[in-house]
Order: sequence, then C-alpha cells, then structure tokens
Amino acid sequence: MKLQFTNLTNTNHTKFREVVSIYQNSFPANERQPLEIFEERVSAGKTELIVAEQNDQVIGFVVIWDFNSMANGFIDYLAVSSKFRSKGIGHQLLRFVCQKARSSGKDLIIETEYPGEGENMAERERRLQFYLNSGAFILGQVPYILPSLNNTSNTKMLLLVIPAENRLAYPGTEIKKLIKLIYSEVYQKPPDDKLMLSFINQVPETVFLTKLFKS
Repeated sequence: MKLQFTNLTNTNHTKFREVVSIYQNSFPANERQPLEIFEERVSAGKTELIVAEQNDQVIGFVVIWDFNSMANGFIDYLAVSSKFRSKGIGHQLLRFVCQKARSSGKDLIIETEYPGEGENMAERERRLQFYLNSGAFILGQVPYILPSLNNTSNTKMLLLVIPAENRLAYPGTEIKKLIKLIYSEVYQKPPDDKLMLSFINQVPETVFLTKLFKS
C-alpha cells in the first residue's frame, strides 16, 4: 500500500479532525492527553504530527517530540485507523520516522504497555512484538510508569529505543535524565514528582539493550 507522509501543523484542517478520530479510538482515556493540550502542542510546534494518507484520507499518524537537550526523540503516539490495521501501515510510519531520526543522529524512545497485565494482554504482546520487529530494543530492567492523563489509574510500561547507531547499552544516568525529561516536558510533572521518584532510582547503573522481555 503506497502512502503519502505529511507534516500536519494546521489544527483547523479537516485532516486534523481525522487524526483526532483515530486518536480517540486508539488509546484509553488514561493514556490520552486532553484534546486542547494535544492540539496546542501541534499548533505551537512543540510536537511534530506526521500523518499517513492514502487517496487524500488520513489512515494513520505519529506524534514526535524532539528533545533538543538530548540525543533522543520520543514517540508520543503512533496509531492506525481500525479499518486499515494489519496492512503494514504502522511499519511504514515507523520506518519513515526512523529515517528522519537517523538523519539527525537521534535515538527514538518509545513507551509501550507492559505485557502480561491488564485486560488487553494479547494486544499488548502484539504491540511489543511490532516494535521489536521494527528494530526497537527494550531498555533492560528499567522500571517505568506512565502517569494517568485523566486522574484515574497509572499504567506500567516498558521503555524501548530504536538507536540511531549500533550500541549495546546506555549509562543509567543518561536513562534517568531521559525519564526526568519525559516527565517534565511531556507530562508536565515537577522534578520531585512522587510517582517518578518511586521508581527512577531503580534504574541500573548500566542499561543493556535486549530483545527479550523479562517480567
């Protein structure tokens, strides 16, 4: 399936409403930013919204943060319309984003729901395998929790990385700095956020990249 990729910045465009529809149907409420925040970040250029189109119809999108203070980008959201899933569109979107990141020397950081838990266990496993099959690695033994975005329940996550260059590990201090940056920039949490402090000191001194999930 041949796709066209476009950087969408105009939140008044009809295509943005198509993005919003996919966004609301693809993520649970506690993992979705309020629409006004989602929209403001795109229109202000805080995040980059790349849409995948076919026949002038939006069928998928990805939202990226470019952390200028670190050698990383961050995939905030990646989703494909339910009508077009299992057709390789997600892989094409991710490959396009990876090429952009590598051209800038950026590693891509990804959050994905922890497998083996929740009511959607099969979906969680498929999502993890999707990223692993697309070149991602698990940041081994790194605990991570996504703070609730609607003041209900937090979500246990895995942190993944698609490195711009071949590497085996990261210093734990670098991963801690990254987590603090995500909590600050993406989730607007203070440096002394209790949820973040509950797990960040468990990050090992050396974080090895792995394809093997260990609960």
